[in-house]
Amino acid sequence: MMPRTFKGWLRLWFLLLALTPLVAAGLVAYQSGASALRNHVGAELTALAIDALDKIDRTLFERYGDAQAFAGSEAAHARDPQRLTPFMDRMVGMYAPMYGLTVMTDRQGKVRAVNSIGPTGERLDQQSLIGKDVSGEPWFQQAITGHVNDNQTLVSFLPEDADALDRSSRHGRSLSFAAPVRDATGTIVGVWANRVEWSVVEAILKDIPRRALEQNGHHLRVTLVNQDGTVLVSSWDAQSMPRQVRTHPLVQSALESAAGASGFLQGQGLDGDHAVLAGYARERGYANYQGLGWSLVIEQDRDEALADVSRLAHVALILTLIVGLMGCIAGGWAAGALTGPLRALTRATQAIGSGHSLVTAAPPVRVAVPPEQELAEIASAFNAMAERLESQTGARKTSAQALADVIRDLLSADPNKALCHEVLSRWLAVLTGLAQARYGAIGLVNEAGELTDFLHTGLSQEEADRIGSLPTGRGLLGALLQDRATVRMADLTQDPRCCGFPPGHPPMRSFLGVPIAGQQTVYGRLYLAEKSDPKSSPPATPCSASSTPMSWR
Repeated sequence: MMPRTFKGWLRLWFLLLALTPLVAAGLVAYQSGASALRNHVGAELTALAIDALDKIDRTLFERYGDAQAFAGSEAAHARDPQRLTPFMDRMVGMYAPMYGLTVMTDRQGKVRAVNSIGPTGERLDQQSLIGKDVSGEPWFQQAITGHVNDNQTLVSFLPEDADALDRSSRHGRSLSFAAPVRDATGTIVGVWANRVEWSVVEAILKDIPRRALEQNGHHLRVTLVNQDGTVLVSSWDAQSMPRQVRTHPLVQSALESAAGASGFLQGQGLDGDHAVLAGYARERGYANYQGLGWSLVIEQDRDEALADVSRLAHVALILTLIVGLMGCIAGGWAAGALTGPLRALTRATQAIGSGHSLVTAAPPVRVAVPPEQELAEIASAFNAMAERLESQTGARKTSAQALADVIRDLLSADPNKALCHEVLSRWLAVLTGLAQARYGAIGLVNEAGELTDFLHTGLSQEEADRIGSLPTGRGLLGALLQDRATVRMADLTQDPRCCGFPPGHPPMRSFLGVPIAGQQTVYGRLYLAEKSDPKSSPPATPCSASSTPMSWR
């Protein structure tokens, strides 16, 4: 509801003046703070993703080298299961908990040896794997056919490793590191394969949200995806997390980036239900281990990430309310100081509006000038306005009286006699002044409609002498003598009946032509030109001859 009193409006304006800069500054500070904090949090999340992938790559790089070292060991060259199994058990124990399964095959793809000790030292029954044919496995085919150089290891992700299902992660996943076994002549005689426990990768990723919660109380969610956008590891609720997220903007940004690229975004989380800030990174590999093209996304709820800015906004809101209250109090005080002078001004305005002081002999309406500069200017301006109104009213009274005198003289004249030039001249001068025109003229006609006399006002004697003879009734003036309609023009020079002005004639544009007629007879026409403000006149409209069409408005 809008205020109805000056005091109410003044309080509102004081409130707005007090709050506007504060609110504007608060919004700018909030936006700036939110942007800075968003960038800071995004950079931290991105750094966490980069560090986590680097740790995974370094860990897998070591396994990359392990496969080549194991394949080049004396036990591998001997190809004796009695020597291979103890060697495998020592390596599994030494590198625990990395390996859940190590195998060596012959050239035909038959498993010759496996480890019998698990990563935690437990005895394993692996006899069912001895003699197993793995010649159809991609890792074996690529290694045995020589597609892997001496200093390379074939790395592959096994989403469902049936051989290691009971030994690796609870998902049945593992990473296979395979290297060819060569004899003294360099001929490939078998393949050594290590299966890295998937829990090794999971442990690195799960450590990120755990440490964030312990150190800062932040709740982070990590998601590892492969090159196809399939989720490999996620700390999201398994019920809400989709398995394929390739089309999600966060994952798209990572997958479409080059190896080692990183960045951060804000938007909907991978589960589709949370607004988040997220940092992402693309796996870059380490040394001669090229990596598997994985991408890691680390998310944090946006409200939690921007909690410090929200607290700042609450403080700013309280400060705004305090300033607003102070603004209302100041507005009330200022309104009280202005009420007296303004009430006096209101009463004086009402007196002027009623017209009593303008049409009677009552004392002129004036207001006292207060000492305050602004109020003094208002009071002085009002007094000057009142004085101008009284002067204009007096002038209008005088013009009205003059017009009444002329009309009385016209009405008392004998209609059968020629109109007196003196009366018509007075009438013309009065009408020209009332119409605010610069030039005025009256053209009189005889019974045949011919122009017999032409009176004018507005021209000096020198201007009249330069023009020479008076109009003879040709062109526009002559055409209008035969027409009983009122004619109003913004630019008479555009009328096709206009034949121009004689030399020395002043320019004229705006034009008003009014017939001087009785019931049946046209005596002449009144012409007015060059109104002081022609834009105030509406477009010309025809008027009946029986009316008195003498207004420009």
